[in-house]
Formats: sequence, structure tokens, C-alpha cells
Amino acid sequence: MTNELHWHAYAYTSPQGVVPGDDEAPFDADDWLRRPARAITATFEKPEAAAVWMHQQLAANPPWSEGEHGYAHATLFTRQYLHIDQDQTPWAYYLDRHDRIVMRLLAPCPRPRPPSRPAELYPWEKPPPPCPLGAPTP
Repeated sequence: MTNELHWHAYAYTSPQGVVPGDDEAPFDADDWLRRPARAITATFEKPEAAAVWMHQQLAANPPWSEGEHGYAHATLFTRQYLHIDQDQTPWAYYLDRHDRIVMRLLAPCPRPRPPSRPAELYPWEKPPPPCPLGAPTP
């Protein structure tokens, strides 16, 4: 693993009828990156491969309704976040046809700081976590 931008894929599916807490399925990619490396489902160095993984995950876990916000978000914004807005985390969070919460995300690593949020303006924020696979940060 190099210090080049790559994406760690994380997957969580709740038991039927259970809404997960933040400790099980957090919305912040940094929280996922702080987990042990064994929590990583896959790692991608190319945005195209990461987009294919997300598409396969969505196809394997169809939503209760195609209008599910988290499902629609993933179908609309994954490619943009992987190719253009690389400080953003492609994610999906929705109810599937089996009454389970499905959460999938592709955490960019090393975590770039959004250009609109320079460190000097937000000194209280934690620094981005290191790569869970030990890749050096730039």
C-alpha cells in the first residue's frame, strides 16, 4: 500500500428489524478508519474498481423502495465522489427488502482535508486517522 489516495470499503447489514447504533454503523468515515483493519471489506486503488464494488453491493441488497434516500444518494454521487470530490465519502444507508439496514461506504485514505475547511480554521477537530493498513500518510 502506498501513500497514494485509495479507498477502504466497509459493509454493515443489520439483523432484520434492528436499527443500528452509532457504535455499530457510524456515519463518519474517520470512525470506520479507526477500527481494526479486519473491519475492511476490500481496498481499492482505482476509483473505477471502487465504483464497481459499490454498484455490486447495491445490486446484491436491493432497497425496500428505489426512492430510499441513502440508496438514491449512492447511485447518484458515488462516481462524483470517487473522481471529483475526493474528500467526500461515497456511502449508502437504506432499508432493504428484508427490513434490514444496509450501510456501505468507501472511505478515502489517507483522509484528505476538505479544501473548504483548512486546519487553521478548525483547530478543535481531530486530525484524520492514519491508514488502518499502515500506509504512510503524505
